[in-house]
Amino acid sequence: MPDKKITPKQKVEDPVGNFASPSEVVEDKTLTTKQKHDALVEWEQDAVRLSVATEEGMSGGEPSRLDEVKDAQAKLPGKAIKRPASPAKAG
Repeated sequence: MPDKKITPKQKVEDPVGNFASPSEVVEDKTLTTKQKHDALVEWEQDAVRLSVATEEGMSGGEPSRLDEVKDAQAKLPGKAIKRPASPAKAG
């Protein structure tokens, strides 16, 4: 079966499915710095959603990798990217 080429867009849109760890995003030579920032923001949002679900007793037991994501983001050059509001529990 031939290897399926993963595009940079796919890597950015689904970093959790395409990288073993957030640090691999930083090391990826096929992504621009902006794409790396975007991928890590996506991973961060997934980690926050997982944390909220865990808090509400709705997760499958997988650990949040939020600390790893933050560490990877800190390794990227440039100014911090403004992130959209994180999901939160409703009242």
